[in-house]
Amino acid sequence: MKKFLLKISLLLSLFLICTHILMYIFPFSGKRLKTNIEKTIENDSIIALSFGTSHAEALNFEMLNLRCGEFGGGGAGDFSEIKYLLEYLLPKMKNIRYCFISLSYFQPYINNNFASGGDMADTRIGIYFAIPQFSMIQKEDINNFLAGKLAPYIAEKEILANYVTELINKLTGNQNSTIFLQKDNINSTKKWIPDSLVVKSRVKTHLLYYKSLENCSEMFNFNLQKVKEIVSLLKKRNCRVIFYTPPYYFWYTKYFPQHYIKDMENFVGKIEQIEYYNFTKDSSFIFHSEYFRDSDHLNEFGEKVFSKKLRNLLKLYFKIKSN
Repeated sequence: MKKFLLKISLLLSLFLICTHILMYIFPFSGKRLKTNIEKTIENDSIIALSFGTSHAEALNFEMLNLRCGEFGGGGAGDFSEIKYLLEYLLPKMKNIRYCFISLSYFQPYINNNFASGGDMADTRIGIYFAIPQFSMIQKEDINNFLAGKLAPYIAEKEILANYVTELINKLTGNQNSTIFLQKDNINSTKKWIPDSLVVKSRVKTHLLYYKSLENCSEMFNFNLQKVKEIVSLLKKRNCRVIFYTPPYYFWYTKYFPQHYIKDMENFVGKIEQIEYYNFTKDSSFIFHSEYFRDSDHLNEFGEKVFSKKLRNLLKLYFKIKSN
């Protein structure tokens, strides 16, 4: 039995390695990103850009009355990726006047981040494919892939076990999922019903960033420097840089260790003259499950309400150009 399990483990390991290598040969996320970049550059009416993790999906730019190139939600999640894209886009887009960047609780410590569902995919692959002039291998990429992605999975046996179980389920056609305890469905009309166990599980997955890097001041300072460079780059172009943390359902904040949230607040406090809006304590959102599709993402209705509130706060009342 032990020999059988060992063989299965070796085969799964080989499969994971081959899958990761194939991602570099067939970078599907890179093709989507490249198409998005090309369409964004071609559209002269675009005057805003949006970046961040999946939490950047909280903004509805129709409600903001802005034509926007949207790169949040997997396009560019960490600050290195955001800077890469800005350096490529800004020289080609003379009309950019606004840049929106979402900040999540875990963001001071992520670089080459993995998806919240437990995906170990190298998010840099898309950037390298879409913008070929950037070096394929960088020291920071290697260091953070090892420390920020593989180490947490090895340390967190429960998450690793769930990942392997999920893989087996997919290979065998079994629909019972263990790692995705809560499916995200942006277009779903089904009402989200809060479940404290599911929220706790989601927080635990997000905390993988911290479990490997919470004592790494080098990572904190590295990301801080990248943000300062981003702000400087945009202000030289006379672009208004708006950082924000969207509303989360209150359980998400409750179960997230408070000293980690304090880290994010300290991170923001070290950026000079930053324009930052934090909605995580906004009682008009955080206690109302009807605005959410899961613990830390607004649904379509919530996005519209949130964007209207932010629009009023920012006083964005100009007319948008038609195509």
